[in-house]
Amino acid sequence: MEGIQDSVAGTKLEYLFGACYRDTPDIHPLFKAWWAHTPEEEKTAFAAWVDWVEDRRRIHPGLHVYHYAAYEKTAMRRLAQQHATREIEIDNWLRNGLLVDLLPVVTSSIVLGEPSYSIKKVEHLYMDQREAGVTNAGDSVVAYLHWQLSDEPQVPGEAPEASAKLKAIEDYNREDCESTALLHDWLRQRKAELGLPEYPLQQSSEDEQELREPQPLELLSEQLLDEIPDPLADNNVTGPLGLSWKAHKLLAQLLSFHHREAKVGWWAYFDRRSKAELSPDELIDDGEAIAEVKWVGMDERPSARTGADIHHFRFDPSQPLKLHAGNGDGRLTVELPATGLKLDVDALDSKQGSVSLKLPW
Repeated sequence: MEGIQDSVAGTKLEYLFGACYRDTPDIHPLFKAWWAHTPEEEKTAFAAWVDWVEDRRRIHPGLHVYHYAAYEKTAMRRLAQQHATREIEIDNWLRNGLLVDLLPVVTSSIVLGEPSYSIKKVEHLYMDQREAGVTNAGDSVVAYLHWQLSDEPQVPGEAPEASAKLKAIEDYNREDCESTALLHDWLRQRKAELGLPEYPLQQSSEDEQELREPQPLELLSEQLLDEIPDPLADNNVTGPLGLSWKAHKLLAQLLSFHHREAKVGWWAYFDRRSKAELSPDELIDDGEAIAEVKWVGMDERPSARTGADIHHFRFDPSQPLKLHAGNGDGRLTVELPATGLKLDVDALDSKQGSVSLKLPW
């Protein structure tokens, strides 16, 4: 995705959605683009992109969407909420691991002789030099600003029928997508050389994947939003509910507000689980995760009805923890990502770097 921030208005426009894909594994990646120059077009392009992926999922069960770094994942979440569209699809993608970030795979498996792990640096291992005139995200934004100030058409291509500036941006986006696809190919080749299995030893089938059903208020919100004319000439015209279309839209968006806001906490939780599996070092600076914990011992605590094993752990006390347990702080439960086991915290001392977990008998 390519986006531009309006610092004055406090808004952001994702003006280009790009994707590389293959229908057979032995061909060069094909490219498809969706452009948007207004918020309304952004909503349409985003919905069209999600629908395109869903169509391909039906044709290719087990499909994944590969990306590099967190920008696209973060943008998808924001756009689904901002435009109140395709939220269920994005939730299911996140829930079932459809999106695969190749950055932590690279950083945890490759020692790179470059100043950073930017994909522009990594691609020296598997790709020839790029040809597009636009070479990085900053150049893309500058080129788009120049296009906005020009009288060029709104479609990319050769002048004068189309815009050469937009064509340069699209070429850059295409090369970014091709680079991600080729990186995936290269990583699979390295894995085959090491004799590692083609797929994870435990992989859920399509039927086993959990799909979230829409909530009643979500369905009602979607119904109300579908009633709004597109395009809408005047927000103040009265609609079928006796409200102005402006109030009608506000009502529709407020219906699922609390459910939408609750997602943010769950997104953070699943992000931490993913980091714990792929790049646990990143959790050291996370105030709501205890990183690099080492088991130091265990003692039994019997009681009249039942008992528990108290497992004691040590960790680096320099971590900026926000977690508290004991002394009236209420119940705190932590999860061990390797097993999915959830245990209550019996004691936590962030200054001394110690935590004790309670495992009931």
